[in-house]
Amino acid sequence: IVKDVLEVEVVEKGTIANIPTVGSAAFINNKGGLVHPDASEAELDYLSQLFGVRVDVGTVNFGIGFIKSGLVANNYGVLVGDRTTGPEIMRIMQVFGD
Repeated sequence: IVKDVLEVEVVEKGTIANIPTVGSAAFINNKGGLVHPDASEAELDYLSQLFGVRVDVGTVNFGIGFIKSGLVANNYGVLVGDRTTGPEIMRIMQVFGD
């Protein structure tokens, strides 16, 4: 149904860093992608090719690898949790910045 209604490619099975709930382990938009720090190089390459953007590893909220637990974003901006550190914010800016 998703494929037909949204007219997009559907990937039916996968994990990121052996995590089956991939939506908690990554955020990807039209500018880039940030994924769990345990993601392999092969996973990063696959995601980058699949979405056509640069994908890198990172954390939020003082070392949490579940990216979506501390990051809300769209193509225009990013909000992060209050425990997100300076180095984490810099990585986020590198990934999603223009």
